[in-house]
Amino acid sequence: MVRVPLSVDARIIAQHHARDPKTRLPLADDVLAELGRAFQRANDTCAKIETAVQAIMSDQSRPLAARMIDAKKTIMQLAETATKSLDAAKSKAAKELVEIYKASSPPPEPNNAGEIRQALRSLPQAERAAIIAAAIETGDHATSSAMLNAPSWLSGLSEAERTMRLQAWRKVHHGELFQREARLNAALVDFDRGTSAFLGFVGASMPDANRAEAAAEAANAAIADATKTAIEDKQQAAE
Repeated sequence: MVRVPLSVDARIIAQHHARDPKTRLPLADDVLAELGRAFQRANDTCAKIETAVQAIMSDQSRPLAARMIDAKKTIMQLAETATKSLDAAKSKAAKELVEIYKASSPPPEPNNAGEIRQALRSLPQAERAAIIAAAIETGDHATSSAMLNAPSWLSGLSEAERTMRLQAWRKVHHGELFQREARLNAALVDFDRGTSAFLGFVGASMPDANRAEAAAEAANAAIADATKTAIEDKQQAAE
């Protein structure tokens, strides 16, 4: 018997909720809650599949091939609803991450952005790094946005450094959103792992159904051919 995967557990998603600093109770988050509900549906579906397959396959009054075909159909029907729920929850989380990124991005660059970038590019690396770090920490958005809203080379930076500075700016000036983004991304890693495990469970629950279905079709075809041959032989005998 295939075991229900341990990674399909709503408690795994629940651990990614932010917590009240005083009570340590989890704070409400509708996106994480939706991921958790989808996991719970998937977990419940695994249990339903186990029960249904056991009931179908234990019916010795029916041919094995017929039981296996019915088991496959039942599994697919049960899994469809859970899969749709998983897809919808992940789509909601992905959209939320886009909105978080937009809300925590630097403001538009100032009118003199070109001059700022040129000045940064002309400085020695150490001095430029110190000025950028100070601009981020002190809220000098003119300098920060001029550097962050343009290709890295215009300010004398590598793309890796510009990306690092962008993350630093977002963390300093939109700390809560930045942390929530990190929690959602971590939750999605667990969510994807659990989804893969659920799909693996579904597939492993019906390993021989396709072969049984093919065997049944072949048997029906053989019966049809035999019937056709018998009819033709009878007609020839009559002639």
